[in-house]
Amino acid sequence: MKPDEPEEVIVACLPLSVASPGGFDDDIYGKCGECGTPIRWRPHSPVGRRLCAPCVVNSLEPGDRIAVTRRTAEDVVAWAASQKAVADLKKGGVG
Repeated sequence: MKPDEPEEVIVACLPLSVASPGGFDDDIYGKCGECGTPIRWRPHSPVGRRLCAPCVVNSLEPGDRIAVTRRTAEDVVAWAASQKAVADLKKGGVG
């Protein structure tokens, strides 16, 4: 990458199916660049490949750069924890 070229980032966006309430009137809506799930993001978010939280978690590779707001980070952590809890329940264990 040349110093004057923008760095490729993955922008973690909220899937509309799990988006927390209280969105903003100027939120932008689109589709996940990986799976096509409807997502939303803020107009001031960085330019990059926009993915839903599940696709971000599933597609990370060493060296990937992720752009995310604190609120989205909290939602991703909560989503990942709920997925682990569901998997643990299916296995008959406790998370």
